[in-house]
This record gives sequence, structure tokens and C-alpha cells, in this order.
Amino acid sequence: MDIYSKHPNRWLSIPFGMEDPSFENIEICTDGSKMNGKTGTAMVVYYHGTLIDQRKHRLPNHATVFQAEVMGIKMALEFVNNSAAWHRFHVFSDSRSTLQALSNEVNTSPCIAEIKDLYETIVKTKWVRLHWIKAHVGHEGNEAADALAKEATELPHPDAQVAKSRGSVNKLLRDEMIQIWKKHWNASGNGRQTAKYIKEVKVHKHLINKYLLQFLTGHGRFPYYFHRFNLINSPNCSCGQIGDADHYVWQCPSTSNLRNQLVFDRNNPTTLLESRENVQIISKIIAWVCETTAQV
Repeated sequence: MDIYSKHPNRWLSIPFGMEDPSFENIEICTDGSKMNGKTGTAMVVYYHGTLIDQRKHRLPNHATVFQAEVMGIKMALEFVNNSAAWHRFHVFSDSRSTLQALSNEVNTSPCIAEIKDLYETIVKTKWVRLHWIKAHVGHEGNEAADALAKEATELPHPDAQVAKSRGSVNKLLRDEMIQIWKKHWNASGNGRQTAKYIKEVKVHKHLINKYLLQFLTGHGRFPYYFHRFNLINSPNCSCGQIGDADHYVWQCPSTSNLRNQLVFDRNNPTTLLESRENVQIISKIIAWVCETTAQV
């Protein structure tokens, strides 16, 4: 459902109040729950404080808590729409984010748009008011809806459907991308200097600067690197050993004052980058190499 199929002057904002239940008229409480990877939604209906109806559904495992909360309100409005005996209704939800989405006239979520269309139909003939209610403070209807939504997660199979949310689809694509990236990373012959210190592909930020980048790639002002491109005659450091990136951080006598400050498991090079202090020390070492290596 596309809100842009409507003219902007027809976009709807559904207001909500913050009054507690008063046990007058019809009061409907809704809730959604996700437990152990399973999602449930529920509503309970009270008439002057007496429970007269309740409904619960298990949603597909991909459903989010937000979608479960939205579905709960949709169930409540469907009850209102199909009710011939009453004409005044109060609907209570403890999901402020859902109510705020409904009050936002430019929200583009298809499930929110469905509720708005249903609400627009209902208010032509009935009076209905949405309310935010604080969770877990002893409101009977809210506690009952919460318990019922949790029960719904234990149903053997999903009995109501919701589309995958944009966030769920993005996560699936992201996870698939990372798996492909991991396979390529593990099979590739490139980037092996980096692989010594970053074994697994992960999508999170490292404390990267230009000096750490030179160390992790081996592409910097190192004699070994310059020698590969025939820019200098020898790959050796002034101490006589191969002057690659690892040499200056692990072995070079000229950097001993700095590298002796590094704290990590020498049998597990990946631990070298686990502390900010180590990153700063490595950066100082490579900065020293850059300053002392002759221009070519």
C-alpha cells in the first residue's frame, strides 16, 4: 500500500490520548510479543470492566515486535468495524512507537497505511479513540493482552501473515552479503597481511588511520614494499632484517621502546588490535618508519 497514491491533503494522522482505562463502554487492549524467536499478537475486549472477547495470533518468525503491536491494533479496529452492538470504543496500546507512527501523517509503512484506511472507514459511523498506556503497572487489560500475546508465541504454527519488514529484508541481504564476503575473503590469495590480524569479516568500525592502514595492508614506506617495485636495491631494514610492516612492530631493535609497550597474546596476532592503546602504539611505530625511511 502506497501513501503516495493519495493526494497529500488526504494523508491521515490518527491522534492518541494518554488516559487510563475507565471501565466504561467498550475498551480494547492490545499487545505484541517476541519470545525465543517467535512472535505473537493479541487483543482483549472489555465491556464495563468485564472480559467479553479475546483473540491471539502467532505471526511468522520474521515478524518484528513493532509489526506485532501494529497487528494488535489492527485486530482491535477490525473488531470495532464489525461490531453492530456498540458505537463508542477505546483502544489501548503500550507501544508508543506504533501510536506515534499512526499519528505521523507521512509514515510510509504499508501496515500503518492499512490501519489508517480502516480507521478512516470506521469513523464515518462510529467513535473510536486510541490511547497509550504504560506497560506492566498493573492495568488489568494490558496485563491480559500481554499474557495472551506471549501465549500466542507458543502456538504450533503461525496463523496470521505479515510481510517481511524493510528492516528484516535489509538484515537478510546484509547477512547474505557478509557470508559471500567471508567465502571470498577466506578463498582469496590477496589481503593476507590484513588476514593475519583480522581473521573474520565483520561489519563494524576499526580504529583506522593512515598509519594503521599501512601496517594492515603492508603497503607503506617499508623497504620490502619499495623493493617489490624496484624502487630501492634492498628489501632490508637498516638492522639487516627484511623491512616489512610486521618487522617494525614485532622485531626491529629501533622500535623496541614502543613495541615493548604492546600488550597482546603473541600466539594470537588478532589480539593486537583489541585495545585502543595498541592501535596508538602501532600508529606511532609506523609514523616513525615513514619519517625515517628515505624518499624514493
